[in-house]
Amino acid sequence: MKIITTFIIFFLFFLQLTAQTNNYHLNDKKLVLNNGIVKKIIDFSDNKVTSLNLFLSSGEESFIIKSPGFSFLLNGEELSGFSQWKLLSVESVSDSLEGSGVLINLENTDKYPGFKVSVKYLMYPNLPVIRKQLLFRNNSANLVALESVDSGVLEVGFGVTHTWILTNFARQKQFGPYKGNWNDPALIVHDVEKRRGLLLGNEAPGVMKRTTALLDGKTLTTGLTHRDEDFAFRRWLDIGEQWESPPVFTLAYNNTDEPATILSANLSDYVRKHMGIRLAKLSTLPTFVYNTWVPFYDNINEKLVLDLIDAAADCGIKEFIIDAGWFGSPEKGLSWTSVLGDYYVDKKKFPNGLKPIFDRIKEKGMKPGLWLSLASASQVSDVLHNHPEWFVRNEYGKIANLHNPSNRDLYTACMASGWYGYIRDKILNLVDEFGLAYVKLDLSIVTGAYVYNNDQSGCYAHGHGHHDRPESFMMMYEKAFELFDELHERAPELFIDCTFETAGKLQLIDYAIVKHAEGDWLSNFQDPQPFNALRVRNLAWNRAPVIPATALVIGNMRLEPLYHELVIASLTGSMPIVLGDLTKLSDADKKQIKKWSVWMQENQDRHNYLMFRQDVEGFGEPAVNNWDAFSRINTDTKSGGIVGVFRNASADSERKVRLHSLDKNADYQILKAPDNKVFEKMKGEDLMTKGFTVNILELNSFAIFEINKTE
Repeated sequence: MKIITTFIIFFLFFLQLTAQTNNYHLNDKKLVLNNGIVKKIIDFSDNKVTSLNLFLSSGEESFIIKSPGFSFLLNGEELSGFSQWKLLSVESVSDSLEGSGVLINLENTDKYPGFKVSVKYLMYPNLPVIRKQLLFRNNSANLVALESVDSGVLEVGFGVTHTWILTNFARQKQFGPYKGNWNDPALIVHDVEKRRGLLLGNEAPGVMKRTTALLDGKTLTTGLTHRDEDFAFRRWLDIGEQWESPPVFTLAYNNTDEPATILSANLSDYVRKHMGIRLAKLSTLPTFVYNTWVPFYDNINEKLVLDLIDAAADCGIKEFIIDAGWFGSPEKGLSWTSVLGDYYVDKKKFPNGLKPIFDRIKEKGMKPGLWLSLASASQVSDVLHNHPEWFVRNEYGKIANLHNPSNRDLYTACMASGWYGYIRDKILNLVDEFGLAYVKLDLSIVTGAYVYNNDQSGCYAHGHGHHDRPESFMMMYEKAFELFDELHERAPELFIDCTFETAGKLQLIDYAIVKHAEGDWLSNFQDPQPFNALRVRNLAWNRAPVIPATALVIGNMRLEPLYHELVIASLTGSMPIVLGDLTKLSDADKKQIKKWSVWMQENQDRHNYLMFRQDVEGFGEPAVNNWDAFSRINTDTKSGGIVGVFRNASADSERKVRLHSLDKNADYQILKAPDNKVFEKMKGEDLMTKGFTVNILELNSFAIFEINKTE
């Protein structure tokens, strides 16, 4: 008996120890989540699941008042944490990204006995972040429709009068109640009087995101589109079926009058280290990429491409991407837009096929890449002729074009149909045959970036993986990401460029994309220089640092004789991808461009700067009559990184640059690019507090520096 008692005591101690290691403690009917930085208390009294409090260890006042925690519609009826739930169990959970926490298993005891919901909370080391997901299991007796899912529902006590809401990638200040959309993967609600707030993160894909703040004066929600909105989410769950919602997260902060500072700090750390982004899984990041699209468009051929390959190698390009125009049907005399889907190499343009092209790319020390549309096929394509059942149907039952409904030569396949296996095998065959390191996957799959009638989106077809059109929205995103994951299983180092047109809205990128694809072609800017470079920096500033900067593939900056250094300097703030006719560059231009290429690679090798980006104190949004700047300092190693400073049409010729997140006791060299001439030497503390002075005498010019820690 004594042995049994001892074993029970040891077992209970082990359970308590396990719970503490997993950042939670269950005491009677209260669950306390606590990683030493942030603490959340959940109460299970009265058969409810009430979020009671949310604290930071550095403060005593809760960020929230009693809140339901979550809500959703089941067959049109609202269920929330305040509904009737039976607590089945509380389990320890963890992920492969240092997250640990708890899984709360619940069963509805009111109208849907047998319907179960599991609420997963994860916390991460040294971060005030709580990540949350809902898992729905239909063990009831009937098919159910799940809609209007808000995985996070928190009520706050500070109201709207003294509150800032930072929207549009947390860059635009909003006052009063706010309902967000696809441009709000992160939204900040800042209590001005108490100098603190909450960042609401939403990892849902594309147009399915919905984040709201203070619509009723007190509630914050994070989740999916509601049933009465455009692109309304719906998921049908058959008996025994389950579905897990996209994660949402809350990041708490205090003691600041400038909430945007958390973007470069805690948010950046969470996204880079713990979210599971694809960029963090690559052993080598692309430092200098060329794409053929501008100025050639589809007018490419074997000789031109071979000449461009040679010129690209002379410029120090690392990856060479052939855009649309490599496939065709010369016997039918059709353009590339009219022969999408089959992806037969155009033998008129490339009589020897693509193998000699890709062999030349690799011989020159570059990695090859190729453009395809993810879900488009032309009217005359073999795949549409043979499998019309795979394609999106509109409300009238006709095959539809989600990218441009007025174009009757091009149609969109449904990712939830047999098309999935077809396009997967097409891409994998190209990867295997040519050793592709980069694929640019383009054009619409759910809704069009240039379509303003939202009825012309989603799939009305029967016989696909979705029950109805509302269910098709999320499912087509999910299948696209599943395909990306399959491609990565075969080719772990493959860089997938999922364009904004595929995402569904202008310049759209979000956390769902960067967890499954390495990059997102964000634009097609083609203004005259130097304004075009300013537009590129403006877009990068707007999306970063909410989104990892190297995922921002911003086109269409050309390497041209007069402005090639401005182009390269501007792109060092995002993903360096260039276009243009490289054959027109002089030998001197190519030599100078290669010097920049070497400089970027050496800095990446030293500092891994491509995984970081920060705002620079005193510099705001890039604007015509001002200065702008960015830094890409490795905040983990504090070894340094790069800094870009740009004078536009400002009347001032001098600015002070202060940097943060350095080793205050270390010595740093400031080296001017690309020649690595020592510009200044400073202590880390002085760099952070006093800074260094940059003089730029010419309008629309720049200075790029390496910050390098010396031993």
